[in-house]
Amino acid sequence: FSFLQLFRNPLEKIGFILPLSSAPLFCLGVSLLIGKFAAKWRRIVYIALLSWLVIVWGGPFWTGFVFTSTAIPTNEVDIGYKVSVPTIYQDASEWLFSQGNNFRLIILPIGGEGITYLWNKGYSGVELSNQLLPVTSVSFNTNIPFYNEVSSDLERIFLTRENFPKVMDLLNARYIVVRSDIDWKIRGMRNPQVIRREMQGLETGEEFKMINQFDSLKLWENSNWTDHTVYLPKGLIRVSGTSTIEDILNNEKNQDLAIYSGEENLKEVKLVKSEI
Repeated sequence: FSFLQLFRNPLEKIGFILPLSSAPLFCLGVSLLIGKFAAKWRRIVYIALLSWLVIVWGGPFWTGFVFTSTAIPTNEVDIGYKVSVPTIYQDASEWLFSQGNNFRLIILPIGGEGITYLWNKGYSGVELSNQLLPVTSVSFNTNIPFYNEVSSDLERIFLTRENFPKVMDLLNARYIVVRSDIDWKIRGMRNPQVIRREMQGLETGEEFKMINQFDSLKLWENSNWTDHTVYLPKGLIRVSGTSTIEDILNNEKNQDLAIYSGEENLKEVKLVKSEI
């Protein structure tokens, strides 16, 4: 029904009502059907219908087939919707926790809100990095105001601009994590090997250094990182409309100012970026 589209994924929220509402009709139909047979056949018909219900209709539940789909990794019966997170995430979490927690991660490649992991018992669903690791990260793109202006361009800027550490300073990002345990083809993301090669090239300078690796997770540190939790800009630059991360990178002459959008009256100003 079209009016049910106002719910997100209406089938999973309301779909169970269909078999629930049809159950009394099924029972009534079986009762009327059995009543049409002679008494000596009723038990046989009853057992046949019960076997059909338990074995044929219930078969997918007993075998676990009902918990599969055509999408990877749930297309395999022995995996289904089971998820087993590799121990490398526990190791990485412990190491990051030992480094403190007053910094962020930038996790590449960046895709949309969905992610598919190529684990033995993998996962396909909402991006999980902020749950798998103990440090806040920029790891996916979504339509949250202001966050979207940063995350949507972050990977492109990393690959095309030379002053990416400036972006990391703005985000208070200490490490870049390159992950290769994802199905980047299905999700339409960039090949992690392309990003790894770029990072290896940047190692020749003094801005980044490879700091640790946990199997498919490789971490590079921003060598000039300092804690930028609090910014004290000396002045404001007004822009028309919403500021983007490009405005910050292009503003090389005023490194100690902040960008804002709003009316000329500063009482009505909405600050959208911190120190540049």
